[in-house]
Amino acid sequence: MPSKLLSYAQLGRISNAPTALADVWMGVAVATGGFKPTSVWLWLSAATLCLYTAGMVLNDAFDAQLDATERPERPIPSGRVSLTAALGLGWGLLLAGAGCAVIAGQLLGDFAPAVVGVMLAGLIVLYNAGLKLTPIGFVAMGACRGANAALGLSIVGAAAITSLPGWLIIAGLTVYVAGLTLFARSEATQSNRVQLTAGWLIAIAGIGLLAALPLFYAFIRVNITGWYLLWAVLAAIVSRRMVAAIITPQPKHVQAAVGQGIVALVYLNSSLALGLVGPMHGLAILALAPIAVILQGWVRPT
Repeated sequence: MPSKLLSYAQLGRISNAPTALADVWMGVAVATGGFKPTSVWLWLSAATLCLYTAGMVLNDAFDAQLDATERPERPIPSGRVSLTAALGLGWGLLLAGAGCAVIAGQLLGDFAPAVVGVMLAGLIVLYNAGLKLTPIGFVAMGACRGANAALGLSIVGAAAITSLPGWLIIAGLTVYVAGLTLFARSEATQSNRVQLTAGWLIAIAGIGLLAALPLFYAFIRVNITGWYLLWAVLAAIVSRRMVAAIITPQPKHVQAAVGQGIVALVYLNSSLALGLVGPMHGLAILALAPIAVILQGWVRPT
């Protein structure tokens, strides 16, 4: 990959972009029983890719001064991408993402995708502009992920978002990512075991909320014992590296746990689609996981 393109790919964390797609694809599949209507699904996919990448770019742009000390190898402090170029790209992608959501709403004849897309863009700006430095920063990041799932659910209007199953899905992903964000807060330096443990427990609580769907939603398409076993396995997969990092809270262990936790978002969304829609849609979303892993090998995010 040409060095300039690689620098921008690292800046936008494109290796993690498939996890954003997984949220929206799951939401669309759960709301409609498939990836339909195709044109709206594609516009929502474009919206989430633009908004997610914008968030990553703006994160580094706003953190350029801090990264110069803690992460000098990143594209902006290393001089491989200028701060001006990063800001232009970030704001441009943010507007493009909101615009794609508006187009999706126009195609549907419903304002829900536009409202959710604009709200998600606003959350991204608020998080990067200062919320991430506050005690509730990890909650704000989780809310961004929950809103991303809501973007997919919005394909049938507000009804799927405001339903109890919709709220539980949004809440589960929000809590999971909030925990993962808290866990990653000091990943560049020596992490605190108490903070790591709190992040791990919050993330597992998010998985627990998703696993509890059959208590509130009768239309689970898999054996109920198998459903709970699946979520127990997912919790174990996520916990393995997190617990190892808690035992040895060094940056390399914490960062490895965070990387696995991010990719695990594909597994969580795939499992939701499997249980609520069917195996074909679950497998379609699961196919995003190896893409994320391959991109991580090519891009090697900093």
